[in-house]
Amino acid sequence: QHGEPPTVTALVRGQGELIGLLKAAGYNMDERTEDGRTGMHVAGMLGRAGSVRELIEAGAEAGAKDRAGKTMVHWAAEYGHVEVLRTVEEQRRKKTLNNLMLKKDSDGRTCAHYASAGGHLEVVRYVAETCGEEVLREKDNDAAVRAQGEYGRAHGGGAV
Repeated sequence: QHGEPPTVTALVRGQGELIGLLKAAGYNMDERTEDGRTGMHVAGMLGRAGSVRELIEAGAEAGAKDRAGKTMVHWAAEYGHVEVLRTVEEQRRKKTLNNLMLKKDSDGRTCAHYASAGGHLEVVRYVAETCGEEVLREKDNDAAVRAQGEYGRAHGGGAV
């Protein structure tokens, strides 16, 4: 592979409106960078909800995993982009988003772990509301325990 995929280049440059044109020209919406990331991963990292919508409409795979086993949902949660998660729910239904949120990466972490570690309480709340509080009760990860406490404090109590 030479350079980065055109979808990734467009997203990094803030030109997500080119996704439809790239699709029409026959480009692969799921072409990967050397580290296994697709345009969808990059859109999640950068918080480009409109680009996520465009990619989904162009047929990109929302659940694609990079070499670390992360989906775009992991990346959106890690960087605190709750609007990206809402876009996935709008475009792919709540059940699909729920399944993506519960997926673990290669280190056994879900998006709740990343959101909590980054201090992104709005994402932690959204994950709990979408997947249920049980996703915050995992005892094998310190970040999940922190998320549990943050969620509980935000809802007027202690840990859930």
